[in-house]
Amino acid sequence: MFQKLTASQYRAALHFNLLIPIYPKEHKCPISRCKATMDCFGYHALACGGMGNTRTARHNVLVCSLVQLARQAGSRAVKDPPIILPVRDSQDNLTNLRPADLSILGDNNVTSCVDVTIISNLCPSNIGSSAKPGKAVEVSQAKKVAKHEKACMENNLDFVPFAVDVCGVHGSVAIDLLHRLATAYQARSMKPFSQCLTFCYRRISFAIQTAVANQLSLLIYGTRWVEIT
Repeated sequence: MFQKLTASQYRAALHFNLLIPIYPKEHKCPISRCKATMDCFGYHALACGGMGNTRTARHNVLVCSLVQLARQAGSRAVKDPPIILPVRDSQDNLTNLRPADLSILGDNNVTSCVDVTIISNLCPSNIGSSAKPGKAVEVSQAKKVAKHEKACMENNLDFVPFAVDVCGVHGSVAIDLLHRLATAYQARSMKPFSQCLTFCYRRISFAIQTAVANQLSLLIYGTRWVEIT
């Protein structure tokens, strides 16, 4: 799953990485409640927050790929685990946190709650922090830690913010998790660690490319999605 691209997705991925215009011209973004202009390079398509955008689908591709990778490494990984943590907000109101897109049971029987985030460093809110490569990812990672880590620790859970951006830059915690999975995969496969680590990075990098290409390979006209030619 998610290990191949259609012809249109492959073209879109090449255009995006080689800075070749994807769309013939700029036009108004057709996403509901979005008044921005859709640029010809597809940057807005990746960052659009209007109703009906495909960022959730992009996120789900990465979650599924990470679950598959963890299972190949021999870990017990569960997608969308029923982990709900009740916490008090600043107004002393009781709210529920959902800290895990997937859970991984470690060797020490401690469950890691992995919150997956794939951000667009081209989004207007990230433009300032995007001046330094990887900065936007680290900012997103820090926000997730501030939101979920304390509640997870209080419930004997490990919190892992797996943050990456659409250009393939990984956050420091995401890198640590991939190293952990590579170590587990090495013990299981008896292959060299460098080969196992490369395998982990390639699986996740290809998932990011697939998710991004899927967004860019579609043009929106009204409510109908049409693949580019």
